[in-house]
Amino acid sequence: MSDARIDDELRLLADSVAAFTRTDTGLARMRKLRGARPGFERDGWLALSRMGWTGILIPERFGGAGLGFAHTRVVAEGLARVLAPEPFTASAVLATRALIHGSNDELKARELPRLAAGETIACLAWQEAPDDRPLSDIETVARSEGDALVLTGTKRFVTPADDVDAYVVSARAHDRMLLAWVPSAAARLSSEVQARSDGSFCQSLRLDGVRIPASSVIASGEAAETALARAIDEANVMVSAELFGIMDQAL
Repeated sequence: MSDARIDDELRLLADSVAAFTRTDTGLARMRKLRGARPGFERDGWLALSRMGWTGILIPERFGGAGLGFAHTRVVAEGLARVLAPEPFTASAVLATRALIHGSNDELKARELPRLAAGETIACLAWQEAPDDRPLSDIETVARSEGDALVLTGTKRFVTPADDVDAYVVSARAHDRMLLAWVPSAAARLSSEVQARSDGSFCQSLRLDGVRIPASSVIASGEAAETALARAIDEANVMVSAELFGIMDQAL
């Protein structure tokens, strides 16, 4: 695809995002939702899905748009201009890309279409301490029991803080990293919502012997480390785009 065609696509997408956000109440909606859980609206998330943006980075064979980061940057920046509270980067980028970068094709075929359609909101649960630890320094443990895995540990600073359908959880199994897909309705899984200084929320996630099928493993070993690192790097780029959108709108 030529650079000129890509530029035209990005301009058209930017126009679409601008038109979409003109119907958003911006600061008024953000202020209404600030301090109230979950801090965003499911109807808003479904509206993003109807535009194709919740699946913007998901390959077409899984029901997504199959676009790249240049396009995703346009959406992230445009939504940030009106302070849209929906967890675009947390779910459509961070959690979704961790799943995409994994090696479990059957899990991708089952879950990616739901993410693309906006039926599932997922988030990544990987942090355990406030300090800057290596990604591989994990205390959450996964042990095998027959054809299942049992997860035990605590994750912190998980966003969004509520109304989540699934988590991508990092754990340690025999000194190897593992990423697992954990439904929010799983037994022995609990969360504590915590307020942050900016009026938003995060959650601490407690896994007290959470049992999931072994088929819910996204990746393990070096593949899991690579998937997690890449997803975080990609999300950081989108956070930068969001910050630029907020800053540019304020000037």
